[in-house]
Order: sequence, then C-alpha cells, then structure tokens
Amino acid sequence: MKKLGIYQIKNIITNDIYIGSCSNYNVRKGSHLCILRQNKHHSVILQRAFNKYKEENFVFKLIEELPDNTKLIEREQYYIDLLKPKYNICPTAGSNLNRIFTDVHKQNLSKSLNGKVRTQEQKEYQSKIKLGKTHTIETKNKVSNIVNTLKGSRICDKINSEQILKFIEIANMDSKVKTIKQICKENDFNYRSILKFVSNNTWKEYFNLLLEETISNFKNPSLTKNKQYGL
Repeated sequence: MKKLGIYQIKNIITNDIYIGSCSNYNVRKGSHLCILRQNKHHSVILQRAFNKYKEENFVFKLIEELPDNTKLIEREQYYIDLLKPKYNICPTAGSNLNRIFTDVHKQNLSKSLNGKVRTQEQKEYQSKIKLGKTHTIETKNKVSNIVNTLKGSRICDKINSEQILKFIEIANMDSKVKTIKQICKENDFNYRSILKFVSNNTWKEYFNLLLEETISNFKNPSLTKNKQYGL
C-alpha cells in the first residue's frame, strides 16, 4: 500500500537526521538508497556520513503519514524547523532558498564564473563566429557516447523521474499480470521511453529499483502471452 507523508533518515551512531516528504514512501526510500550506494546523493553531508558509517547504521522511518499531498511541504517545513536536521542542505522545504553551500562548492562556483563577464562587443563577435558552425559526425558521436555511458541517453526522452518511479512501483507489483505496454497505456507513460529504461539504456540510476523478478517476468515470452490474453 502506498504511504504518503514525512520521513526521516537517521544515523543511529551520531543521531543526525535527514528530513524529507514523499508521495510514496517505499519508492522514495529505495531511490535514496540507490543514489547513496552510487555515491551521487544531492546532500553531500548525508553522502559523506553514509560512506563513513556504512548503510547498516542508517534507519528510514515514516514519522508522519498524511491523507493527501496538500500539506506535504508545510509539514516537512514543520519538522525541519523543529528537528533542525544536519543532513538537509536546504533549510526551506521544496526550495533551494537559503541553501548552505560548502567551501569547496563555493570555490568551484567561483572558478566557473571567473572571467565570464563579457562586453556586448564580445558577445556579438562570439555569436558571429559560431553562426552556422556545425560539429562533425565523429565529434557528435564522441559526445553522445560519453553522455550515454555516464547517465544513459535521455535525448528526446518523453518521460520524467516521477513517472519512472511510478512505473517502478506498478511494475514491481503487477509484472506477473500486466505487460509493459498495458502498464504504459493505463498510466499514460511513453512506451518507447519505458522500454529504454527496462533495457537499462536510460535513467540508469533508477534501474536497480526494479526487482529481479519484475525484469524476469517482462522477459518471459509465455507469461507475456498469458497476460495479453488474460489467461
């Protein structure tokens, strides 16, 4: 059953916490773990603690269940103000307002912006020299291969992360009785994009949330035939 509300991630060694809100607790928990295991979490503070103290010392808990999402942000902000979670990099729920940047992050931003102020003449000149310029097929292929290797191809993708997470939730529950095409049709997911995801060609950071049984069910020809004919 889908649970909606406010959750916490707690380090049982230091008692430091992270507060968040979600429309599906089990999917959000799985998403956090997947990204933390890949060392890609948006909260560098939580990621460093996770790497130092190891996964077994972090406990997930739904601390307040809500009937709908109308007060999700309001209740998340209540707990952020009350508990002052160390692992939240932004003190404002649902926003980057007042986000605290690390010194390293500030230095990187400073370096990236250094010398970027250009005069109007420079802008016009750079615009002219780039006008009509095209990359060779070889260059395009190199860039495409690098992007695809790092994060999967999302060029012209017609699905977003929320839809991916919703598909994962439904697929893990219904893969024995529904085909990928049926799930996409019932939930208005783009079929081609979902096929790319199930083949682990895009949205790779979420692929580990699919159960092995789910992937096996989708690949089973006889089971797929039975699902199509309602057997």
